[in-house]
Amino acid sequence: QLLLYMRCLQLLSQTLEFARSELKSKRLKPSTSVKNTLATLNERFRHCLSMSKMLNAENILAESGIDPNDTSFTADRILYHYAIEQCQSAALDELFNNPGECVQRYQAAHVILHALQFQTGSQEDKSTLSKYKDAVEKRLHILEEQGYVYAYETISN
Repeated sequence: QLLLYMRCLQLLSQTLEFARSELKSKRLKPSTSVKNTLATLNERFRHCLSMSKMLNAENILAESGIDPNDTSFTADRILYHYAIEQCQSAALDELFNNPGECVQRYQAAHVILHALQFQTGSQEDKSTLSKYKDAVEKRLHILEEQGYVYAYETISN
């Protein structure tokens, strides 16, 4: 759990920084949805930080000989599998006409794949992650054309 919380802290930090740069460059509009999403990301960041401190209160990583800087590979692998699982679940939600759930799952997978793409040093992994991320973007675009998403804002039925 500690490894995942630590990795989430890194990814949330990067995502928040990316959003700030997109807002600053005016490529991302400060809509209510964007503001709510950023507030949620900030809340999750604070939660992950609190949980990381609590789980590592007894300095578990240092005592076990694990270098906190070397833990990202394992955590990234867990996150990658989670993103793929989210895509599979989203596809089933889409198949069974549950667009609200599928949009949220696709969006979660998109964020994770985007973050992982910029974390890996392997060009092969970057290419694979890019392909998956592009496929998720296409699904979100199709859902947008069907009226379920407006600039990645979910429309409830």
